[in-house]
Amino acid sequence: MQIPHAEKTMLWHQRIGNRIVAVAVLAAFVPILILGITIAVKFRKDLLQQAIDSQTGLTGAIQNGIDSLLKSYERQLRYLAQEPELQLMDADRQREAMYRFLDFNPFFYSCFIYRSDGVVSSLAFRNRFRGLDAKYLGRNILKAKAKSGVSTRDAFNEVLQSGKPLFTGHIISSSEQKMMLIVVPIFDFVDMKKVIGVISCAITLEGPEMKELIREYPMVGGEVLFMVDQSGRSIAHRGDGIPDGFVGLSLDFERLKSRPNQPVEFAIGNGHFLGTVARIPALNSYLVAAKPRDKVLGFFHRILFDLSLVLAIALVLAVGFGFALARNLAGNVTRLLEGIRLVSDGVVSHRVPVEGEDEMAGACTAFNDMVASLEKNRLMDEIWTRTWERKE
Repeated sequence: MQIPHAEKTMLWHQRIGNRIVAVAVLAAFVPILILGITIAVKFRKDLLQQAIDSQTGLTGAIQNGIDSLLKSYERQLRYLAQEPELQLMDADRQREAMYRFLDFNPFFYSCFIYRSDGVVSSLAFRNRFRGLDAKYLGRNILKAKAKSGVSTRDAFNEVLQSGKPLFTGHIISSSEQKMMLIVVPIFDFVDMKKVIGVISCAITLEGPEMKELIREYPMVGGEVLFMVDQSGRSIAHRGDGIPDGFVGLSLDFERLKSRPNQPVEFAIGNGHFLGTVARIPALNSYLVAAKPRDKVLGFFHRILFDLSLVLAIALVLAVGFGFALARNLAGNVTRLLEGIRLVSDGVVSHRVPVEGEDEMAGACTAFNDMVASLEKNRLMDEIWTRTWERKE
């Protein structure tokens, strides 16, 4: 008598039904996942590039406006430098000419005139304040050591040699106002090729003209726009979501000097923004145009949500179809395995039900035929054995 076989316990991944379900899930899930990731990455890149291109166009348009405005300032100051009162290098007449100029041009804050040797010969403030005359008159710019004085000194030397106007690129603060300096040569009244002095004027950056450049451009979708100096302090700004008391942006402007336009990401309050930074060399300052991150990537996040739904539906369908297929196939395999074990234990009368017309049905039929042959052979052996026992 044979000992019945103990049924071996299999791990879940060793069962053919579970393998079929796993293959069905992978076959449905992996292609959609790969396609979805590819589309998502490309779509996100395209959205970011589109936002950057839009903001680059905005900053480019404002830069053109600023360039035109600076050329207008330069042209007006060159007209002043050609006045006979300035070319005669008479301090009193120079001061009166500068007062008239400042009265008609309120965005100019002050004017300083230097002789060719660097000595301040005359100065004028728009409010006609004379309390600083003793401090500045007679001072030589070539001996300046302060940072603001060094930039003015360098501009003075360059203008004296080239005979061309120049913006110093240094932002100064006075009377709680941010200003830039423009330096223009003063030519001799007789010899127009000879530079006899230099006039430098401070231009208010917070004036209506500069702010109008920012206000006149349409902004949509929560966009924000900033003009900041080289340290990130705000010169002018516009847009929703900017908190009260906003001072400036914290960005690595030293790194941003290397390229004219660069993408940046920063936070203001509780908002996160994606944008571009454009440098304005003449002002040594920067334009920052940005848009809320959730506005830029909002459509992308909706695409990801839809993709997640597709993946979930594909997973459910794959599990359902895989389970239906595995149940039938695994059932036939289990019954066939059980039959083989019973036959190996000597139960040759056992038969396996045949379902369908596939290979498993053929295997079950072959098994039943084999068992029938075994049963027939056993019966013949028993008859032969009984016959011989009777003869003995």
